[in-house]
Amino acid sequence: MHNYLKGNVLARNRRNQNRAVAFLLSEMHPSLIGVEPKVLTQIVDECLTLNRYWRKTLAQYPELRGDDYSTKQIVEQRKELELGVAEIGVNQKIVV
Repeated sequence: MHNYLKGNVLARNRRNQNRAVAFLLSEMHPSLIGVEPKVLTQIVDECLTLNRYWRKTLAQYPELRGDDYSTKQIVEQRKELELGVAEIGVNQKIVV
């Protein structure tokens, strides 16, 4: 991602984020190459919107949360450490 953003100045703007994500997805998944960029960008936008509504609904209705809901912090920290992007602060508790 770092290299992509370094080489693509326009992708750094928030208004171009979904378009950039759509492009990266088409690069990662060759089966998407035939999909029009505008359509793929709309799909990315709708996926992100659905994700926001999903999280909002789970926040409003805790009884709808799955069994693994409380393990988010542990899973995120393990993955961040694995990827080497963990930002360990003075007050951050590591739960690996």
